[in-house]
Amino acid sequence: VLPFVFIYPLCKRVTYWPQVVLGICFNWGMLMAWSDTQNHVPLAAIAMWFGAVLWQVGYDSIYAYVDVRDDRSLGLHSTAMRFG
Repeated sequence: VLPFVFIYPLCKRVTYWPQVVLGICFNWGMLMAWSDTQNHVPLAAIAMWFGAVLWQVGYDSIYAYVDVRDDRSLGLHSTAMRFG
């Protein structure tokens, strides 16, 4: 997960999907906790993690919509710019 933490700021400059990288980083602990307590990661846990990543993309896109004008002037990208 550490590489995702380092590439997140770069993603805002090269892709309209930095919220996906953020979602992967924020929700990785869910899979780590599951594997630590159960010694495996079942498909249900992966589905829950995927849903949490999508939730993160959704609410961070709404949050990012406030900064669309500034992001555009700075050359940054986000899902808010892509869909907004």
